[in-house]
Amino acid sequence: MLHCELEKHKDNLEQKVKEQTRDLQDMVERLQCNEEELSVQNEELRVKKEELIVQNEELEDLNLKLIEANRHKNFFLSTMSHELRTPLNAILGFSQSLSMQYFGMLNEKQIEYVNLINSSGSHLLDLINDILDIAKIDAGTVILNIESFCIHEIIEVVNSMIKTQYIAKNITCEYVIDSNISIIKADIRRFKQILINLLSNAHKYSLPNTTIKIEVSKVADNVIKISIIDSGIGIKKEDLKNMFLEFYQTDHTRDQALGGTGIGLALTKRLVLLHHGEIGVESELNKGSTFWFTLPIVDSSG
Repeated sequence: MLHCELEKHKDNLEQKVKEQTRDLQDMVERLQCNEEELSVQNEELRVKKEELIVQNEELEDLNLKLIEANRHKNFFLSTMSHELRTPLNAILGFSQSLSMQYFGMLNEKQIEYVNLINSSGSHLLDLINDILDIAKIDAGTVILNIESFCIHEIIEVVNSMIKTQYIAKNITCEYVIDSNISIIKADIRRFKQILINLLSNAHKYSLPNTTIKIEVSKVADNVIKISIIDSGIGIKKEDLKNMFLEFYQTDHTRDQALGGTGIGLALTKRLVLLHHGEIGVESELNKGSTFWFTLPIVDSSG
């Protein structure tokens, strides 16, 4: 009886040992498979790491080349701008003297030609100055002179500066300023430059006998938004994203005829970003455009 029980117990133990041995073998096989998979994954990771190192080196080399290219570009633009302005200023000086008839009387056709030289030269000088400003900003050599000023007064000054442009097309300019905004802080000269560029742009693409609006509002405790709104020809949706790129023109022939160069808006964006502001445009074809920018401010009335 005892012998039978021992035999039975022995059989049970042998069966358990076999099962556990089989389980252990399965586990070993799975581990071996996992080790092989892990080895493959490690090899893949090693290859990807090497590729990433190579790509990073290429990217770093490309960045260095880009920095060097920008440095050469800015040096070239700065040098050429100075070289071009010197003879151009002489041309403008003599054309203005001729138009004032210091050297003798001119007939109507001569006066027309001299005025054309003067206006074309002035336009070219503005373009050269804008290119030079862009080169300086990109080179990081522009330092803003931040000071307090009354935004009402500056807008009136800017409007008076470009009043002759409005008169030519019988365009009126209206502005609405939030009553809570009075004194702000920015670089006055650059602030004027931003406004002049945006207002001149609105004037170019506005139809005769229409109105340009300037709206100044607060969008946060220390941020103002200035919008230049026109009811002109508008901009196609696909062109909006490119409006602030250098030399970009939605219609090359038309824009050149209107005196556009594709530099003004690119410079304006850089000037706004220098003030840590934002700039954008909203427009619909044949329904006008709204160019806006924000500026952080320090002082306000109240």
